[in-house]
Amino acid sequence: MSDSSVLETRRGAVAIITLNKASETRNAFDLEMRAAMSRAIFNTRDDDSVKVVIIAIAIPEIPRVTRLVRAVVLSVRDLPFVEAARSNGTRVAKLLRRHILPSTVAPLIVQATYICAHAILTEAGLSFLGAGTPPEFPTWGNMIASSRLYLQIAPWTIFAPGICLALVVLAVNLLGDGLRDRLDPRISRRM
Repeated sequence: MSDSSVLETRRGAVAIITLNKASETRNAFDLEMRAAMSRAIFNTRDDDSVKVVIIAIAIPEIPRVTRLVRAVVLSVRDLPFVEAARSNGTRVAKLLRRHILPSTVAPLIVQATYICAHAILTEAGLSFLGAGTPPEFPTWGNMIASSRLYLQIAPWTIFAPGICLALVVLAVNLLGDGLRDRLDPRISRRM
């Protein structure tokens, strides 16, 4: 082994360990708790609170996505067609673009739709609790929270946004499954 390959292996190991520790740290706190803490720490105006909620929901998902990409790349790099392309002298950039990247697209799309659905639910939950967007913003969580007062008089004011919220989350998840079925090379061959 040359010195450069040993150095690259060590860098890769350090990156993997760092990624795993960041993911474990992220998992130590619940998403809703992190969002509420970030809102309290930044003590933002109502205009900036939407940005803080977006950041609090988006940033913690980065380690999960990077772990997914790493797992897919590690599983694809040892497949016979990648080994054959590598043995034929295919450059790394072309190998990544033609063989490895298409295999990562389908899991990433599915993960993105699940993250989107989870973000919608988290924002609604935070808004319902008063830790998300300000009450004057028309979100499902704010609609449900403001309708609590009218539950006995007009229960549909709670059920309508709740049902719409559930349907949107279901639709986003079904969209992700449909896109996975359409884009995954292994599944599309079977169909």
